[in-house]
Amino acid sequence: MIAALLLLLSGDVVVVRPPLEPARLELWRAAPDERPGRRGFLAPILQRASEPLALGVPAGADVRAARVVAERLAPNGLRATLVDALAALEPPAADAQDAARRLARIGYPVDLLEACAGGAAAALERARAALAAGVGHAALVAELAALPFVWAPSVPGFAIATETGEHHAAAVRLQISSATDYARPGEGGALDVLRGIARLLPEAEIVAGVESKHLAGVEREARALAASRPARITLVESPLPLAQWAQDAAKPGFAEGAGGREVVWLAPRYASRGEDGSRFVAAENLALEGLAATGRDVRLSQLLFQGGNLLAVRDPKSGRRSLLVGEAEVARNRALGLSRDEVLAAFRAEFGVDSCVVLPAVSFHVDLEVCVRTTADEVVVCVLDSLGAARLVIHCGLAALERAGLLDAESARLARADVDLDRHPEFFARVGTVLQRGQHAGGRFALDFAQRFAAGPEDSGVGNVHRFLLALDLWAAAKIGTAGPDELGIDANSHAYLSSLRRREVDRMRVAAALGDLGWRVVAVPGFSDEERSLNALNGLHVAGRYLMPAYGGLFAPLDDAARERLAGAFGPGVRIEPVTCGETQRRAGGLHCAAAVEPRAQRP
Repeated sequence: MIAALLLLLSGDVVVVRPPLEPARLELWRAAPDERPGRRGFLAPILQRASEPLALGVPAGADVRAARVVAERLAPNGLRATLVDALAALEPPAADAQDAARRLARIGYPVDLLEACAGGAAAALERARAALAAGVGHAALVAELAALPFVWAPSVPGFAIATETGEHHAAAVRLQISSATDYARPGEGGALDVLRGIARLLPEAEIVAGVESKHLAGVEREARALAASRPARITLVESPLPLAQWAQDAAKPGFAEGAGGREVVWLAPRYASRGEDGSRFVAAENLALEGLAATGRDVRLSQLLFQGGNLLAVRDPKSGRRSLLVGEAEVARNRALGLSRDEVLAAFRAEFGVDSCVVLPAVSFHVDLEVCVRTTADEVVVCVLDSLGAARLVIHCGLAALERAGLLDAESARLARADVDLDRHPEFFARVGTVLQRGQHAGGRFALDFAQRFAAGPEDSGVGNVHRFLLALDLWAAAKIGTAGPDELGIDANSHAYLSSLRRREVDRMRVAAALGDLGWRVVAVPGFSDEERSLNALNGLHVAGRYLMPAYGGLFAPLDDAARERLAGAFGPGVRIEPVTCGETQRRAGGLHCAAAVEPRAQRP
């Protein structure tokens, strides 16, 4: 646990340096960013800080039983694997306490057995004694499977905060990954996100994690920003390099405290990255101790999750609270041995919601696909209009080609008409040769050609070309339907690629339909989500009366304007849409919501 803080006051800027014993720090520095070898791994931080940092199965552990856990936990589940792992221990466990210790060492998530009726100790002793007495495997598994599953929340009474505009921002949590702009101010990197939030939310404290080597430079920037805002900026030193994505490591909510409903930050078993697995990231875990060092209540969950894949919504008509959950979060916890129904029951209890709505992984996280706002009498959910965005982006790209003299005015006018009327062959006959001239022999575009797409010194010509090409693909993919490659006059590989884009759009439409079936009003907003090629206004921050919209700027400012207009119409006149420049953040496959987590004001009596 953190025993003391060193606070260096400089006007309205506070620097927090959490103490960390040198020996412990060296262990964390050496920890690899990888999937833990122990399936049941829990990060040894905060309340568990006295535990060893052991990602893999330690030497001397039960090798055969460890293999059983690694291979069978996900497909067979918690109870059946318990029986198999106990049977594989050599020598057999002497009692429940011995079984718990040895199983935990090999990665079996003993803590999750607490959800079984009677608790972990009772389940372990029952299984151990039955095996010793010669009870058959199938009978014992059936007996354990019949135990009721009752999840006890890690924080009793915790209710995740909604992110739909109901709360005022008390603070915003960020992670500043560099002390300088990538190229210059206005490009939309981590410092521009800091500047935008400092300007637009002057009453909210900013709590920003910063790696030690960047601290002095970020502090200078923070002092300049603090001069024009009443709320302080708190910088939390991190000895390890931090990524920009502050959203994923913890979700804020409320629990009962001495002064009423107090804010609590709930963190996962361990902070992770990745979708097809959960990769432990040492810096993001240790940064949670820094968050606690600012005086905040940070607790650990037994569940595994990434914050961008969880969005809480309260329906103003029914009062019911729903949690939008990306399907990857279900998979993460099924890998811990829980069934799908058990995962959803655990999430409902853990986050204090009435229901979970599981959404397919159209994008990496659900916060890149949907943007939800509640009004006085309805829920409005905005989804991406990729085709509409593609047409706008192609128009912007044609304007760049015309300004550069690579396309004459008449050809540009006709090409714009081709796009609007979906005349694909005519368009590519007009523009295809221009694009070919901009390429090297290997099919790569020349840098000087890409720079023609930059609308100013802070704009990225390379990033803009990537988006222009994706827009062409999305526009072409809309024509695919059931037609084969021969009908369309394209090769089989191109057809397969365009078909994959079309399938993703169909999945996107299914998500919209599923949310509409909940009685929510669905509004399409121009934008697309494609990792580092995204143009996405939906990955923003909701606070009372305002929506902070991620803006790309530069060549694609017209798309920002169109999205802003559509969002304003969707949310109504009571919500101000305020852009935050984050083009470079989007070029790193993120957005504003990915980079920032809003701490709501505590709920006082």
